[in-house]
Amino acid sequence: RVVDATDSNNNLSYSVEVGNSLTMEVEPYQNWPINEYNWYKVTDRNSPELIAQTSEPTFTIENANEEDAGQYF
Repeated sequence: RVVDATDSNNNLSYSVEVGNSLTMEVEPYQNWPINEYNWYKVTDRNSPELIAQTSEPTFTIENANEEDAGQYF
């Protein structure tokens, strides 16, 4: 089963097979040097929850499911 989603804020489209991993990558605003990236997921109450801090501009969602679509930023 494949989940298709679109991020309306950035006009990004993507597909991921349920159960596989998905790696997100961001480009720093105006290529500013950034040492830490904060990754959030929307909770059941529609509020952001910090789930990871990385030194690289990438984050991987393991074992993706349908509820993950559009919930990370």
